Amino acid sequence: MTKKPHRIRMKLIRPLPDEHLKAIARVIINWSGLDVSVDLAISKILRVHDGAQAAVTIGIGLPYKLDMLEGLALTSLHTGPIRDELLEIIADIRRVQADRNFIAHAHWAKSSGRERVYGYLGRKNTQGYRAEQWTADQILKIASGIIEIESRLLTWATYRKPRRKHVPWRERLASPTPKNRRKASRE
Repeated sequence: MTKKPHRIRMKLIRPLPDEHLKAIARVIINWSGLDVSVDLAISKILRVHDGAQAAVTIGIGLPYKLDMLEGLALTSLHTGPIRDELLEIIADIRRVQADRNFIAHAHWAKSSGRERVYGYLGRKNTQGYRAEQWTADQILKIASGIIEIESRLLTWATYRKPRRKHVPWRERLASPTPKNRRKASRE
């Protein structure tokens, strides 16, 4: 007895309108530019040339780069408006990150006869599942918000002259080298 081949029923998914595709692409492209700007800000604080931070940040996702940038700001920069501005920019990036991740990773489907598209992310009945409707203008608003944050970060990294905290020379000399450890153990 031979079995009949199993037929898979597939729902026809209507293609997304061009304005939605362009808006989603703009969010993804702007986010990539923001990622590069975070690298530039890290190199500014570390006082290395623009490409040298890649040795530290290559292969690291943006959330970890933001943690690194925030840690550098808190431990390396003087308290004041320049440091506060950078911390505010980092907070803004984190606020927009959830919407960016949804837009970039959701499964999108066009609704019948409406200007909105449906986005689904994750599995139903699990934590983090999202199902939302978005217009192209709403997606473009997120994209323009990302570009605005990127321009603020680039302005900070290019034109601000952050003052690093002063570390007394005695503390700089007391680095944990084997020679210094021997001196400290004798005292």
